[in-house]
Amino acid sequence: MKTKQLFYTCLLAAMAAAIATHSGVCQPRYALATTPSELFLFRDSGKWGSKSWARLFSITPGNSALAGVASDGRYVYVVDQTSRSVVVGTVGNIIEDPIWQEVAVVTLLSAGGNEVPSPRQIAADGLGGFYVTGGVSEGKAYFAHVRPNGGNWSDPIVSIGELSGATISDVAITRSGQNAIIAHIKDTPSTRSSWTCKATGVAVSDAYTLLPNSYNARAVAMLAGAGVDGYAYVANYNTDNTFTMGSIRAVDAATGTPKGTGATPLAPGMIPDDIAAFTLGGNSYLAVIGRASGLGAAWKIALDPSNDWIPLMDDIVSAEIPLTTGHQCAASEDGAVLWYTSEDGTLRALRTTTWTSLPPSEFDGTVGESAKLIYVTSFSPLVIPEPASAISLLAFTGAGIGLLRRRRF
Repeated sequence: MKTKQLFYTCLLAAMAAAIATHSGVCQPRYALATTPSELFLFRDSGKWGSKSWARLFSITPGNSALAGVASDGRYVYVVDQTSRSVVVGTVGNIIEDPIWQEVAVVTLLSAGGNEVPSPRQIAADGLGGFYVTGGVSEGKAYFAHVRPNGGNWSDPIVSIGELSGATISDVAITRSGQNAIIAHIKDTPSTRSSWTCKATGVAVSDAYTLLPNSYNARAVAMLAGAGVDGYAYVANYNTDNTFTMGSIRAVDAATGTPKGTGATPLAPGMIPDDIAAFTLGGNSYLAVIGRASGLGAAWKIALDPSNDWIPLMDDIVSAEIPLTTGHQCAASEDGAVLWYTSEDGTLRALRTTTWTSLPPSEFDGTVGESAKLIYVTSFSPLVIPEPASAISLLAFTGAGIGLLRRRRF
């Protein structure tokens, strides 16, 4: 290779490496998880000292009870069931020693005096706000849509919505972020049919969608790449009024229309706790975790884009997981890692390419014998280079370009 060509090649490679470093390429994947009294940050590779986790904050047990957690990359939102509020904060210095900064505590009380009892699940809408679902009071299930007032979290706008004669199971955000799909249970305790509805803020669409042969909705996940505004996949505890196996039903988020000819049974005998949707290598999948044939199981189910994104039940990859109930799961933004919690209180992770657990030498999600991790979400922080680093990078790139123009061999 000629000297000039070699110089160009080396300089361009150095520039690419510097840019990659500052754009977050090959960075660890992160997750946030809560116990009833603590919030933790996890990473799938590299460690903070000797640990795969960092404790972000703790509260006094009994005074509060943390539940669901969500993030839009900039802010983290943590539900406090006891005080019926959401803690809003940021995570700084994530690479070296994570630091939690509380921004606000938002009480789930509207200007009209309505509130959300027993808030539990939360989902960030990606537009600066979030949805929180709650329990039942006087025959109505309540949820909230919250957003900052002019970007200011010190004076948020809290709106409360309701569903009559229903029990809310979970909430997922459509691709546009403009709407939420709420999975809920209606009818008498003997039937407990699964339904969905679409909420824009707290205005609930009149199209309450019954999901035939789907009972006891447990969770909902959104596949952003399907349809106009994504497909919502509802995981049901059972397919009929017996508890032998669960099912999945897809709903077009834009229209509220159930897709396919019926619910897809999770044979042989999977009873789901939670569901996540992710895309990996250009292909889309569902992750379903729960119990199958008497064992704890995590299933990776391919989706068929040529046939209305239906689950391909003859294309399942299974991994055995601890035999407990109450699993919660979340997929990383790039689809490479599935995080999940369980009753034993430990966070675990699967590499989705091989569907195998991260080895203990690489990842340890045990935060203490008495701490029980329950809720989990993926966390993709918006990493912005420090000003000095950014200036150095620009200076380096500019100098290189100038040298390319001036250099003579």
